[in-house]
Amino acid sequence: MVTDIVAGPRMAVLGGALQPALRRVEAALDEPARPTGRGESFIAVGERTLGHLVDALEHLEKETELLHRALAPDLPEAEIHRAVGRYEVVLDGLLQCHAELRQARPRAAHQRGHRLLVTAFRRMLIQIRDWLREVVDIGADPVQVLKRKGLPTSGHVTLDLTPQFTTPEEMDQFVAWADGQARAGKSSFWNGIVAFAAGWFVGGLFLGDDD
Repeated sequence: MVTDIVAGPRMAVLGGALQPALRRVEAALDEPARPTGRGESFIAVGERTLGHLVDALEHLEKETELLHRALAPDLPEAEIHRAVGRYEVVLDGLLQCHAELRQARPRAAHQRGHRLLVTAFRRMLIQIRDWLREVVDIGADPVQVLKRKGLPTSGHVTLDLTPQFTTPEEMDQFVAWADGQARAGKSSFWNGIVAFAAGWFVGGLFLGDDD
């Protein structure tokens, strides 16, 4: 998403409309884990969570692009709010998935895998939060953002707001852990998880290792 400083009014609308989404992500990151249950198989939790996670991230990528398109000056301002509404629906699904994962209480043998996936998920949400905060800040005071980035505050200035998310290292560690489970013959499920998670996160929304 590349935006021009002269598009300030529409960016202000977008930034303001995304403030509730930003607050919900911040609240989710601040919420302490409250595990429930008495120890369930992480196979069931992992399969359900990863399926929801990948589906939500794929849709979030598409809705992020639609947010950009909604800034076109020839579209009515109401289109920005419609685009934000669609984005929020997908984001809320992702936050619900995150809450479900954090509330799981896996058996002892699966606790490391669960912990790695929870941490990876959290790092993904942090990246989403940071991107939302950037858009909100630009909408509220683009000049301050330009100053913060060391960019000119006058003339023709563009800002690239395309999300550049990276794969958290814990996701790589989770894939390695799942691969170990598969090699140990714990369940054929882990073979599918290894191919599913490794293939999607390398070539999908997240663009490599998180430094």
